[in-house]
Amino acid sequence: MVAQPARRDADPARHPTSPTSLVALTLAFASAATCLARPAWAETPDFVTVVLAEPDTPAPVDEAASSSLIAPNRTPRAFESLPQLLAEQPGVAITRSGGLGDFATVSLRGSAPNQVVIFVDGVPFSSASVGGVDVGMLRLGQGDYAEIYRGQTPIAYPTSGIGGVVALSSLPPTQTQAGGQVGTGSFQTRYGNAQLAHVTRKTSVSLEGHGLASENNFPYWNDGATVFNNTTDGMAIRQNNAVKQGDGRLRASVNLTPGRTLTAIASYLARERGVPNTGSLVSDRAHLSTRQWMGTAFYESDRDLGRQSTFRAQAYAMGSRQGFSDPAAEIAAVATETDDHTLTAGATLTGQKLAWPWLRLSSVLGGHREGFSPSSQSQPTGPEGTREAAVAGMEADFMPSLGAWHLIPSLRLEIARDTVAHRQPYDLNQFTSTAPATYVEPVARFSIQRSFHPEIQGRANVGRYGRLPSLYERYGNTGQVLGNSELVPEHGLNADLGLRWDHPTDRTRTALDVAIFGAEVTDLIVFQRAGERIRPLNIKGARVLGVEAALHTQVGQHLRAVAQGTFTDAREESDRKAEQGHQLPLRPRWRGYARPELRDLPIGRHLTVGAYVDVDLTGQNYLTGESLLPLRTRVQFGAGVHVDAPRLGMRVLCNVENIANSPFFDLAGYPLPGRSFFLTLAFQSQAITKETSS
Repeated sequence: MVAQPARRDADPARHPTSPTSLVALTLAFASAATCLARPAWAETPDFVTVVLAEPDTPAPVDEAASSSLIAPNRTPRAFESLPQLLAEQPGVAITRSGGLGDFATVSLRGSAPNQVVIFVDGVPFSSASVGGVDVGMLRLGQGDYAEIYRGQTPIAYPTSGIGGVVALSSLPPTQTQAGGQVGTGSFQTRYGNAQLAHVTRKTSVSLEGHGLASENNFPYWNDGATVFNNTTDGMAIRQNNAVKQGDGRLRASVNLTPGRTLTAIASYLARERGVPNTGSLVSDRAHLSTRQWMGTAFYESDRDLGRQSTFRAQAYAMGSRQGFSDPAAEIAAVATETDDHTLTAGATLTGQKLAWPWLRLSSVLGGHREGFSPSSQSQPTGPEGTREAAVAGMEADFMPSLGAWHLIPSLRLEIARDTVAHRQPYDLNQFTSTAPATYVEPVARFSIQRSFHPEIQGRANVGRYGRLPSLYERYGNTGQVLGNSELVPEHGLNADLGLRWDHPTDRTRTALDVAIFGAEVTDLIVFQRAGERIRPLNIKGARVLGVEAALHTQVGQHLRAVAQGTFTDAREESDRKAEQGHQLPLRPRWRGYARPELRDLPIGRHLTVGAYVDVDLTGQNYLTGESLLPLRTRVQFGAGVHVDAPRLGMRVLCNVENIANSPFFDLAGYPLPGRSFFLTLAFQSQAITKETSS
């Protein structure tokens, strides 16, 4: 995966009119980026204890931003999904449509899911065709970690988001060994993974594979699609909800010379799952098939730009194919067979250079092209289109020659151009082109950091970001969305003020992070029903205010605890009186999570044990913008134990989720599982060699 972006040191020691213009813009900024580059992606990070993360977590790329990191050594669960791990972080709300592997989206600080940008190994996964990313399909492998930047986008990333950034990354292996896991769980769930790594002084190669299969046939409370009439209520079993997923990743790195590394990564994912209808209806045959591949190569150096510098050059390509089959019209209005293809290719240059003892200069330069091609055997398709985009940005970090202050202004220009061709309804092989849409979005941010004490650091951020309408919002799709060519980009003005306290002693360490935040979003894109279909339109916007806090503490080697709480007041500002001033739907006002745990306590000479309990709280969440359909306050408990035999490299883990078996859902008609058990047997070989790849 991607090497972790370098941390900041406290001390010094509308778009071109053609693809050709995009290339010209890239070349025009190339020399500036090479000389003034910021460390978007630096050398393999040192492992340090940071706020909001486990002890073995890399430092954040941007310490001025409000951030969380999910460590490789994250939780002692038998089974955990990416939506579950994200939901435990401050400022994060997850919306799920069912059980394991089902569709899930992430919201940061009251943002819409398509306002959050997702990166995997430095490759942007957020799609121009549909916008948001299904995080239920992604996962963190063994040794992977995730960064969450709330409300601000570090200059290291080539695409910005109004809500923020979620970046999944991994580290190169440090020793030659093999490992794996096999497990089982409720609702006929089976899963497993295997890892192989070979490391020499000059090279490292790792291969990882993962599989998941679940019937997801959990019992749920069926309200008969009559929220206010309980005469039809009763228990039912979720049907057509099975999922099968397999994915793998190959990673290879070579040290070219001291301080220079070349890395290549290739991954592939295949998923098949049923598509259930709302809880009151049955679908037996609707089915969704997904294939996705990604390849990337990047060169990293801390020598090419001079003393105390970093430079990274990355190229990538990604493709996906998604087929939806609904031959009996159980989900769609008519019988449907679609087969949609997406292909993306791009490149990014990032780096950092210490220009003077008091000034660090940074930059990002990138461009990509995404093509989307839908097809349908049953009805006229949505538009076939492309989006070409480029970004160029600079940042200056004025360091502590000004005392204890860091002043960090940054500016980037994001340019995009959409070209769309509609298929003729009378001849699907004929196309009608529409006028290209060109967008020019300046993105600016100003950050301040100040150290008040060796244990206390303050930060403040204000930034302006934008989000372009997705292709299906602007031009419609094969399904239920009518396009709106009059849509304009959303804009967000975000600000926060935060304080971090990190207090270590001989036997304990306590870290507390508190922040207040706000956002004003204009031209917010929402959907309204237009007959049998829905149509996007811009409204006045939304206003978000909130506060978040996170605590991490460790006592000795075996006792740990994490906790977070978030209050988010996200209200719609609209001319629609029914929704004016109400909480935005699916943005809960209250979120909280806590987990005390015991880890690796020796029992005798050959065994260690551990245990945890956790609680998850969601309150004042609504299904509609009129706040007429509140979801009941959700309190969910979990617990788990694990037993290790370190000399044998064996570990047995068991955990239970939703102990009280409480019925709940995030989306109306799409219930979530009740009480769930998981049991895992894990194996890790002893290191065959102690040589590292550095």
